[in-house]
Amino acid sequence: MHVGRRVSVASSLEIRAHLLCTECEQRFHENGESYTLKNCFRGLGDFPLREVLVRSGQPCIFPEATMYATRGVAGVETGKLVYFAASVFWRSSVGRWKHRDHRINIADLGPFQEDFRLYLLGKRHFPSAAVMLINISSREQPTFNAFTFPYGCRVGTYHQFSFNIPGIDFHLLVGKRIPEAFYNDCCHHSPEQYVGFMDNDECFFRPMLELLRNSKPVGKLGESIRQMGPRDKAGR
Repeated sequence: MHVGRRVSVASSLEIRAHLLCTECEQRFHENGESYTLKNCFRGLGDFPLREVLVRSGQPCIFPEATMYATRGVAGVETGKLVYFAASVFWRSSVGRWKHRDHRINIADLGPFQEDFRLYLLGKRHFPSAAVMLINISSREQPTFNAFTFPYGCRVGTYHQFSFNIPGIDFHLLVGKRIPEAFYNDCCHHSPEQYVGFMDNDECFFRPMLELLRNSKPVGKLGESIRQMGPRDKAGR
């Protein structure tokens, strides 16, 4: 299903674009994609990254979040998680993504796009004007098990973009005026290499519900919803 700011439509068509050469595809695969997809939620009883975190010891409990310090934890390769997420955000920024005949606006890294390109090529460190926040689901079986395209917008003095894979959500903040507190939680910049540990089903559904509120169902999706009939005042 494609959910846009104006309309939502059910479709079996994939969103794709010709973007990378074989060499870059292999680089992305080896440097982050393979590890991340092998360690995300893969089915009931198969969530390797969560299992490693739970076995590693007590989490750090802060007023606003529960975090795990992953530096030195065997089996947790935060560098590969960050690289994978950065590659997805960069691809969403440089590609001309379309669904049917509609251009999809995903994540625009703007003036920082080149910094990410050089980072992914191994020619530069992770950008200093960027923060990567990674949350691992605290549920053994997360409710939402799907891949989403990056989405986001400007938030005050910076831009924030997010996407999800089963059991893990990634949030990229870019800008020269990102509040210092976010750097303390960054999986890359923080000395502890923190990752969040929370019920991230809510983290996904909240922005999706906000998007759906203003998105009109069309085509077969709209027809299916109309056949369900109007809801009562209680939303049933």
